[in-house]
Amino acid sequence: MPNLRSLSLGNCGLNGIIPEGLCQLKHLNQLSINDNDLDGMLPGCLANLTSLQTLDVSSNFLSGNISSSSLTSLTSIRYLDISSNNFQIPISLHPLFNLTKLKLFDAGSNQIYWEEETNDDYDLTPKFQLEYLNLSGHYHGGGTLPKFLYHQRSLNYIDLSHTRIFEGKFPHWLLDNNTELETLVLINNTLSGPFPSPSHPHNNFLGLDISDNLFHGQIPAEIRTYFPKLSFLKVNKNSLNGSIPSSIGRIAGANT
Repeated sequence: MPNLRSLSLGNCGLNGIIPEGLCQLKHLNQLSINDNDLDGMLPGCLANLTSLQTLDVSSNFLSGNISSSSLTSLTSIRYLDISSNNFQIPISLHPLFNLTKLKLFDAGSNQIYWEEETNDDYDLTPKFQLEYLNLSGHYHGGGTLPKFLYHQRSLNYIDLSHTRIFEGKFPHWLLDNNTELETLVLINNTLSGPFPSPSHPHNNFLGLDISDNLFHGQIPAEIRTYFPKLSFLKVNKNSLNGSIPSSIGRIAGANT
């Protein structure tokens, strides 16, 4: 089947390593082998799939550091889901900086680690503009927000839960830089300060989950002005006080 364009083998009870025979399907643009029992490392020959736009290997037992994996050579990739595996992933995402077409990167529930970044790294601009980013959970090390985030302007979904990479006040630039943001999830970090509000209204913003942090003060009465389409708000396990704004009553899914 040399001309195969799409292959979906998700939730098929597959086990063992990923066979190198898949690398012969050089015209593939979509490969899904998610929700199986596959283990081992990604075969190096996956780099030959230069037409691959979508790769989903989520919910397996795959391992290895993505810095030295074939993922760094998938120059056509747009949607990359490697969540719920045992990959080692530097939170800087430096190995993926040359993937110019990358839009979705889901790496939640892996071994995400911090590596020291210098001031010069601010000048290392990734060639991608992500729309969806999930780096939640199983974070190892200390550090701060990865600097590649300063260069992102098109994000509409961000999940950095359980990473503990935040210290101190909420990074308001994360909201201000991404005006199309719809969902922001920052559960179980060490964020503090007043309730996060953008410097201007976010007309597309739908959901905010900042539960299990150190925020204090009141939920602003102008919350519906900041987020006119807000439909989900979760701020439990913080140190908020004061009255509940009347506009909260118009938010479906609010949980304080």
